[in-house]
Amino acid sequence: MLVLAAGAMAHADGNAAYIDQAGDGNTATQTQVGLDNSAYVEQVGDANSATQVQNGTSNQATIGQSGNSNTGLQAQSGLSNNAAIGQSGSAATASQLQSGNLNAAYVTQVGWQAASDQVQIGNGNTADAVQNGTLDLLQQTQMGDGNTAFGAQTGDSSTLQQTQLGSDNQSKASQLGSNDFMSLEQIGDNNAVSGSQIGSGLSYSITQTGGGAPITIVQTAPH
Repeated sequence: MLVLAAGAMAHADGNAAYIDQAGDGNTATQTQVGLDNSAYVEQVGDANSATQVQNGTSNQATIGQSGNSNTGLQAQSGLSNNAAIGQSGSAATASQLQSGNLNAAYVTQVGWQAASDQVQIGNGNTADAVQNGTLDLLQQTQMGDGNTAFGAQTGDSSTLQQTQLGSDNQSKASQLGSNDFMSLEQIGDNNAVSGSQIGSGLSYSITQTGGGAPITIVQTAPH
């Protein structure tokens, strides 16, 4: 087991851990149990926090944060999972939980007080979250195998939820505006949904079950 909470690189049992910090009051903690895991943290600014926990083999975790008071958390259990967080702004939070094998999770956040939460339980899932704005919330939950979720937010104070309970589901969502709400839930296997919101103050929820026909929804604000 390797636990590292300093500004350096360390190796043990084929594990690699690296921390690079510039600024004041930054903290980084890395815990590795297993073989051939890699953990990287780079923080520029003040009062940023990064935590990485790896338990398994050949997992990779990366956190890059610039700005102030950002928080990144990654927990991996299994084989060959990949998690990456990139945050630029202030008071943003991102968390990634992976349990299984061959999962991939990516978060890119630009703005102030943005929040992303990704949970993957199963194998071969992919989740991608992109945010550019203030006070946005993006949640992606995958429980099963072979699911794919992509979510993008541009604007302020919007919420996007993507839930996949099953296998081989596809979910794609985008929000362009402020104060929007979207929930896309998939239950079962082989579902496909695409949702977009263009404008502000929009809201809808979709639940898709079984392996039915693909669903595409475009919601726009009235002129």
